[in-house]
Amino acid sequence: MAQVTKAEATVANRLNSPLLRLPAELRNLIYHYALGNSTVILAAHHDRLCTYQHDTPAFPLLAVCTQIHAEAALFLYSLNTFDIASDYTLRVFLATMPMKYVQAIKTLDIGTWVVADKETICAANLQRFTGLEKKQ
Repeated sequence: MAQVTKAEATVANRLNSPLLRLPAELRNLIYHYALGNSTVILAAHHDRLCTYQHDTPAFPLLAVCTQIHAEAALFLYSLNTFDIASDYTLRVFLATMPMKYVQAIKTLDIGTWVVADKETICAANLQRFTGLEKKQ
């Protein structure tokens, strides 16, 4: 059986996928609906990040193909609230997550951590979340 190159697979996906045949504007509406309005709870254990959702959005959609991931990944970060369980989780998240995703996050819930110098730690790390919106 012949190997399929990434470029060939991309073209085949674009031609055969009902989703990818839609105009980009419609795909963006679908991504917005499927990937938004959730709370993603982040926790870290042994330098590994774990995610949990209060409700079950269509996160597996991002694993369908490279094109869908490229088009839709920022929706996941910009349309959801990220609940970060601890300062340790925040540090692991910032160390492992590409900066474009960190900067896309608009809503962050850091709860009430028990840390000796919480304000200093938070201020330094939260400056990296350039997309945060102030709550009314």
